Amino acid sequence: MATHHDNRKGSANNGSPRGSSSRSGSSRGGSPRSGSSRGNSAHDAKLRAEATEDAHNVLLARALAPDDDTALTHHTKNYAENHAENHSRQDSSHSGRTIRAGTSRSRTSTKRTSASRASAKRTSAGRTAPSSRKRTASSRKRTARGKSSASSSGTQRRSSMPPLTIILWILLALLALWMAMRALPAGADHAWPTQIQLTALTPLLWLPLAVIGVWALARHTPAQAIVAIVLLLVDLLFSAGYAVRLPGGLNTALGNPAQSTMSAADRSAALASCSGADSATRCVTVMTVNARYGKADASAIVHAAKQYDVDVLAIQEVYGDLKSRLDEEGLGEVFPHCVLGAQSDADNGGVNAICSRAEPVATTDDAVDAKAAHVPAVTLAIDGVNVTFVSAHVASPHRGADRWGDGLAALTRLGTPSGAGAPDPVVLMGDLNANLSHASYRALLRNGGFSDVSYEMHGGAHLSFPASWSFVPSLLELDHVVYTQGATGLDMRTLSIPRTDHKAQIATLRIDGTA
Repeated sequence: MATHHDNRKGSANNGSPRGSSSRSGSSRGGSPRSGSSRGNSAHDAKLRAEATEDAHNVLLARALAPDDDTALTHHTKNYAENHAENHSRQDSSHSGRTIRAGTSRSRTSTKRTSASRASAKRTSAGRTAPSSRKRTASSRKRTARGKSSASSSGTQRRSSMPPLTIILWILLALLALWMAMRALPAGADHAWPTQIQLTALTPLLWLPLAVIGVWALARHTPAQAIVAIVLLLVDLLFSAGYAVRLPGGLNTALGNPAQSTMSAADRSAALASCSGADSATRCVTVMTVNARYGKADASAIVHAAKQYDVDVLAIQEVYGDLKSRLDEEGLGEVFPHCVLGAQSDADNGGVNAICSRAEPVATTDDAVDAKAAHVPAVTLAIDGVNVTFVSAHVASPHRGADRWGDGLAALTRLGTPSGAGAPDPVVLMGDLNANLSHASYRALLRNGGFSDVSYEMHGGAHLSFPASWSFVPSLLELDHVVYTQGATGLDMRTLSIPRTDHKAQIATLRIDGTA
C-alpha cells in the first residue's frame, strides 16, 4: 500500500515537469493570443475611431441638410450599414486566422455596430425628430398666422368695403328711381302729393350725384363713380336748355318744349327797339308775384311795377287787406283796371288778380275751371292784336294731387282754339306749382302750344322759390310766364319782394300778331 502510494506520489512528482512544461508551453502558446489581444485592442480602437467619424459625419450631414430630416435619417442609416458591412469583412478576414477569436470579435463587432447603428438612429431621431417637430409646428404656426392674417385681412375688407359699396349702390338706385319719376307720363306724375314735390326737386339731384361721384372716386370704387357721373350728366342734360339752345330733336327726346331760334343778339336788338306806342316794335312787360296769404309788402310790389314799367300785373293769394294796402300805395294810379277772381272754397291762400295800365277790351273773373282759385283774365288790344293775359294759381300738391293735375290740364285749354284767347296770343302767368320736371307741366306747354319765357332766354333758370330767408337761395322755378304763338319772349328777371316766399318774375314780350 505504501509502495503504491509512493508510486502515485512519484508519479505526481514526475508529472510536475510535464505539467510545468505544459503550463509553460501554454504560456508560450499564449503569446499569439496576447498578440491577438493587442490586435483586438487596436481593432476596437479603430472601431471607436470609425464610430466617432460616423457621428461626425452624421452631424456634418445634418448641418448640410438641416431642413430635410428624412434624407438625413436615410443618409445616417446607409452610412452605418456600409460601415457595418466593412466591419464584417474585416472581422471575417481576421477570423481566418483564429476562428474562436474571430467569432468573438465578429459578435463583438456586430453588437457594437448594432449599438452604433442604434445610437446613430437614436441620435438622429433624438436630434432630427424634435427639430422636425419644431419646424413642422413652426411651419404650421406660420401657415396658421398666414391664414389668420389673410382671414383677418379678408374680414377687414369684407367689413369695410361691402357696407360702403352697398350704401353707394342704394343711394344711386334711389337717385335713379327719383330721376325716373321725370319720365312718367302726364297723369301718372301726381299719384300722391309727395311724388309731385319730389319730382319738382329733380333739377337739384346734380348735387348729391356729384358728392357720391367724388366720394366713390376717393374710395376707389370706380363702378359707383361711373354710374354717378352718368346719372349726373343725364340730370344736367335735362336742364341744359336753360343755358344753351338745344336742337329740336334733342328737346323732343327729352320731352322738353321746343325753343325759338332767335339768338341773344337778336333779342337784345329787339328789346332795344321797344319803346312807346308809336314804335314799330310793340312790346309789353308783365309781372307776376305770389303774395303769400296777402302778407307781401304792398309798397314793394307797386314800386317794382313802376320801376320796370310793367303793363300787366298778376298777383296770386290776394288775401285780407292786401288789396286795400295796394291801393294805398298807389296801385290804382298805375293800374286803373284790375279784375279779381271770385272767392270760392277752392281758393288756396287767397284769390287771383290781374291788373293792366290800358283799358281791356274784355275781362273775365274765371277764364277756365282750374279746380283751384278762379282764373281772372283781361284781353288787351295791342297794335291791333288782341292779347289775353291770365293770372293763375294751380292748387298746391298738399291740397290734393288730383286737383294739382286737373288744374294744369285745365290751363292747357287756354292755348287751344277752344280756349279763351285763341286764336289770338295768350300770356299765362302765375304760381303754377310745377316745373319742367313734371310731365303734366310739359304737357301743358306742348298741348297748349305755350312757350316758357325762362326756357327761351338761355340765361339759366329763373328760380323763384323759396324766397322767405335771405340766407337760403331760391332753388325751384315754380312761377312762370308762358305764351302762345303771336308773341316772343325777349327778357326775363326775378325780383325779391319782402314778406313773401316767392320771388316776382318780370318778363318783356314782343307782340308779333295773330297766331
